[in-house]
Amino acid sequence: MLNGSPPPPRAGGPNSDRLEAARGAVRDTLGAVRNLEKLLMSIRVGPKAIASVIPDVHESCGPLETAFAVLLDAVRVRLPEVAQAVNEYIRPRIDELERALSRGRRVPMNAKERLALERVVASVISELDGARAQVELLSDAVAGSFTRVALLELARETFKSGECRDGGPPRPVSARLECRQDGEVLANPRVAVWLIAAAIRLVASKHAEGSVLVATERRNDGSLAVTVAPGPSGEDTTEVLTPSDAGPLLPCVRAAATAIGARFELSDDASLAAVVWATPAADT
Repeated sequence: MLNGSPPPPRAGGPNSDRLEAARGAVRDTLGAVRNLEKLLMSIRVGPKAIASVIPDVHESCGPLETAFAVLLDAVRVRLPEVAQAVNEYIRPRIDELERALSRGRRVPMNAKERLALERVVASVISELDGARAQVELLSDAVAGSFTRVALLELARETFKSGECRDGGPPRPVSARLECRQDGEVLANPRVAVWLIAAAIRLVASKHAEGSVLVATERRNDGSLAVTVAPGPSGEDTTEVLTPSDAGPLLPCVRAAATAIGARFELSDDASLAAVVWATPAADT
């Protein structure tokens, strides 16, 4: 575990309120960008209606960057390197969006300009939604609460949870769950579920020809793990929603796992991924 123990539970008070406000600001702004994307794509929406929306979305780019900075500052205290990596991913995309919207305010919204703006908005919103989910994962990992929970329950929750939607189109992966051995771990359930879903995404992205097999197991060294490997398709598989693999997903997942007292493993060929707890809760 990081420094020998998991981080303390999320504290209340002004700082917590500030973080929640920043989360809300990020979600609201990205929602507005997503709505603009839908308007741009709709043949029923004319150029005047689009032109009337662009200024508000453009003016929200500055506050969006500020809100992301607030969230990353909280992460940076314990995970400085990954916070910097996410920041370096976010900033140029906000800049690109701001430039495109600034142009959209100045030029007539003819078919050519509309299509150009749509391309930028569609690309950037997908990437920023993925980054938003990663920032929230890291924030929960460094300041969330912990509980004793069965490994199998975490895996099952991954199969039924909608938490891994990052605002963009769902990324379902066909998966099968197998319980080889179970045990309790000390975990932040929301982060743990996200890590398992990320493991599914990373394996599936390299082995898209079939489904994946998710298994709970106790290793020879006594550690408990949820492993993900390619598996055959079949009637007993389930569609699992997984997070976006845009941006620095792997560094984020590894850092988040470390922050909650676990570790994230991924083979070089992405044929095996695992979320591992070296010390089961019963032994702590």
